[in-house]
Amino acid sequence: MNPTDLFLANFQASLADGSFRKLTMGKFRAGLEGVKHIYVRVVALKNGTRLNFVRRYSDRDLAQNFLISEGVTLVRNWLGKSSLTATLFTIDQRQQILFTRRGNPRFSVGHAEPVEFQPAHDRKKLHLLRDETFLRHLGLLDACGGLIKGRSDKYRQV
Repeated sequence: MNPTDLFLANFQASLADGSFRKLTMGKFRAGLEGVKHIYVRVVALKNGTRLNFVRRYSDRDLAQNFLISEGVTLVRNWLGKSSLTATLFTIDQRQQILFTRRGNPRFSVGHAEPVEFQPAHDRKKLHLLRDETFLRHLGLLDACGGLIKGRSDKYRQV
């Protein structure tokens, strides 16, 4: 089995057994002009589990959700042709495939670093100025220190 097929098989297996955390792709050439990186993660939506692809350009990010089968097909089409490097993060491993200028793949496996995993699509926004009493006097925070609904625009100004 060649390194590309091994990497794709490990990608599909990690999606199937739930050990997948994220996939990053980089070093793009023909086909994806202007893209710096692509980040892939699993998200839980109302319609079910999807793969969230974030294409990072120099001036913006473009996010798209795909079915898992469609996402695997996209990665298969880009790997080695448009993307020259990809890193797969699972619970217990970090697998990387690099393509040389001549198109020869190099596959490496390393230990996993702890990666925070949140399958929820909408995340709670962090507010840095939590316990400031002057914000309570301005009417932005309630007695518990939580942001009052409808006052987030004023909170952002502060």
